[in-house]
Parts: sequence; C-alpha cells; structure tokens
Amino acid sequence: MRAMPTLYRLTKGPFSLRVVHAGKRLIVGEGEDQIVQTFASDAAAAEHLQHMISRRRREGCRVETSEVGDPSELAEADPLTGVLKWDPERRRATISLHRVEAAARMCEAALARMVQLQPTTLHVVCDPASPGAAFASALARAPLPSVERLILDTPFQTVTRQRLNGFGDLADALAGLPALTAAFLTGDLVLRPTAHATLRNLFLLGDPLPSGLVASLGKSRLPSLQSLGLMLARDAAPGPEPAAAAALASLQAPKLATLDVDGLADLTGFLSALSARPLPPSWTRLSLDGHVDDEDALLALLEARAPVLRALQVLGLPLTDALSEPGAARAQQLVPGLVDREELPDRMLPATYEEW
Repeated sequence: MRAMPTLYRLTKGPFSLRVVHAGKRLIVGEGEDQIVQTFASDAAAAEHLQHMISRRRREGCRVETSEVGDPSELAEADPLTGVLKWDPERRRATISLHRVEAAARMCEAALARMVQLQPTTLHVVCDPASPGAAFASALARAPLPSVERLILDTPFQTVTRQRLNGFGDLADALAGLPALTAAFLTGDLVLRPTAHATLRNLFLLGDPLPSGLVASLGKSRLPSLQSLGLMLARDAAPGPEPAAAAALASLQAPKLATLDVDGLADLTGFLSALSARPLPPSWTRLSLDGHVDDEDALLALLEARAPVLRALQVLGLPLTDALSEPGAARAQQLVPGLVDREELPDRMLPATYEEW
C-alpha cells in the first residue's frame, strides 16, 4: 500500500521551508516559488529528501513532520499556485507570470492545465515577466479548441511598459486556438502571414507595433473579421504608419466593418494613404486618433477625398483636440459622417475585454 504523503517543515529562526514527499515527487517550497522534482522511484525521492534534511540539520534547522491525510492539503503544493487563477462560472483562466527565470516553464505548465479546465477565455498577465516563444509553441503542440477569447495584456500597465513583452509567433498561437473569436494583444508582437476562420474581433497594441507584424497582417486571410483595432505607437512614435495603411488595403477580411487606429504621428498623411483608393465596401466605421500638424492640410484632404470618405457611416477624428471650432465645423460639412473621436468609445483599453 502506498504511503500517505508526508509534510516536512524545516525551520531556523525566520527561515522556513516546506517539503512534501508524495511518492516519486518532492514538492519543495510554497506558492510560485515551488519546485516539483520527480524521481525514478519512491526510494530515490526519499534518499534525496534525507540528504536535504541532513544538510539542513547541520545548518541548525529543526525538522517537524506530519502525515498529509487529506488530499486537499496538497493544494498548497500545486506548482501553479499564484500563477493560475480559475473562474469556473465564467470558464475564465488567468495566467500571471511574475518571475523572469520561471516564466516560460510556468506558462507551459499552465497551458497544459488548460487541457483539463477547458476555458473559454484565456488571459495572460505579464507581471512583469513574459513567456516568450514558449506561449505560442505550447499552443502549437497542444491546441485548445475550447478557447474563444484570448487576452495578452496587463491591465494595470501602460502599453509602453508592456512594449517588450513577447509571446512567440502569433500565427502558431492562432493555429492552436481554432475556435477563437476575439483577441486583445499587447507587446512586442510577432506574426507571419496567417489565416483564421473564426476570428471576429482583433486588437493589436504596441509601442511601437512592429512593422513586420503589420506587414504580415496585410498578407493574412481573416474571413470572419468584423472589428480591428491597431495601436501603432504610444510614446515611441512614429509607428509603422505607411505599412499599416498598406496592410489595411490588402488584408483579406471581406466582413471587416469597424476599424480603430490610434497612435498616429501624422494623421493627415495616414488618412491620405488610406483614402487614395475607394475603401472596401464592408467598412462602415473608421476612427483615427493622433497628431494633426496642419489644420488647413487636413481640411484640404477632406475636401479632396470627400467622395471616398462619404462611403463611411462614421468617420471619427480628433476634432476638438486637433482643429479650431470653425475648422471642425467645415470638416463636418465636407464629410457628413464625421464625428469627434471623443464621442466614440475608446476600444484600445482593458474595458474592451473586461466582460470577456
């Protein structure tokens, strides 16, 4: 009969170390600092434990033992304690990564747990560590068909503070999430040209958003995409504005209706590039936010491109912040669907995904 798990508590003054011997496993430490070691046999684990205890006793530690009779007492020994939060009612899993040296390993372990949990929403919080390529590669190896919503964002950090967070190639992540319908992704994002059948809402934020990702987006096929948001830059302006304009023109997304593009260092130049040809017939709302250097240049562009821009039901521009009152009135005469950007919801904020 297999022996019950045994808890060893090693103490010396303020120092305290918790070790659980459970069969072939030794679980050393608590919470996110735990290390789980698996040995070839129970005897090998016990031998390693005795070496550890002998060394600690020589250092002056006291050792107290107790039998772990209730399996629930082993919950503290879960290596994902402090890393994985599970909301069973909403089927929402949150992975929080705190230690740089353990981020990839903890992310892989948490994603492996998703196979049993079957979440519909998956949220990765980099606080402050990010998993790097381990995230995308783990999904490529073990897809999660239950996940419908993906969030790679730390809501209490700015986009600038998250600018170095990496997750591997998002094309691999998307392939591992075949039922995904919504994604809100922030960081140093990587993407090769891809296709995804079910993705309807996509938000990409960077400081700046990598030009390679933007170019690959323009070569991608997203037949269900209805809403797209791009934060091209925050503090590191300018972002990849010419690449973004070209990508929006070439992206294969026949159902795309709503677009938000923020962080424009040259809003007039971006709108000029975007409206140089007729807009895709599916587009109904376009919202742009950024810097307008010359009011007269923007008004001249709106007058010249009014036939193209009138195809939109709503065009959002920063009227109050960028134009004089007479200039804003003139702009709205030229394009009847023009509204102040402030009147539209800011969808590049965590509020977008809070209810996912």
